[in-house]
Amino acid sequence: MKKTNLTKIFIINAGEHFLHARGKFNTAVTAITTGYFSSRTDAPDIQVTTLKNGYLVMEEVEKYKWADLIIYHTPIWWFNIPHGLKRYFEVLSAGRLNGLSKGDGRSSENPAINYGTGGRLTQKPYLVTASMNAPENAFTAQGGFFSQHSVDDGILFGFHRMHAYMGMRKLESFHFYDLIKNANTTEYLNQYKLHLEKINRII
Repeated sequence: MKKTNLTKIFIINAGEHFLHARGKFNTAVTAITTGYFSSRTDAPDIQVTTLKNGYLVMEEVEKYKWADLIIYHTPIWWFNIPHGLKRYFEVLSAGRLNGLSKGDGRSSENPAINYGTGGRLTQKPYLVTASMNAPENAFTAQGGFFSQHSVDDGILFGFHRMHAYMGMRKLESFHFYDLIKNANTTEYLNQYKLHLEKINRII
């Protein structure tokens, strides 16, 4: 696959204030991401949308079309993305007739086939990080809580299919586990920087 020329990066910070959660960790991860790409000699243009600060739907549609790479930073609340990020995806609905897709890909002549092939963001790469209280072995251990379904194949399954529907290409995710009871955030953020370097080499 042809290497993507990263000149424009769009970052979505879905961290929110809710009870004990204050959105600080995802803000820190967003800063790491912005700093990593800004420090490159060929630094790309970067746009950041922080959902708790508000946004204009049609401006966000244009950012999806503009970007070479889209990066999401989100917490996981009650085994799903938070309501603010779910609400944000009205942007994709608004973009359905504004350049992001041409419907669901089916034709009235044969509506049984080709569902989910109408996306116009063809092979546009995206990356997601998710932060959560659950420890990693809750996803991997035999008999564990998540029945050996990974974050991407379980909690984020619908999230990824949504992006496939738009024609986008999933990059390897990076997830932050056990943040409340057993977090080494410094080490985690260092690992994430290495992940960005790996993504930058292969994208």
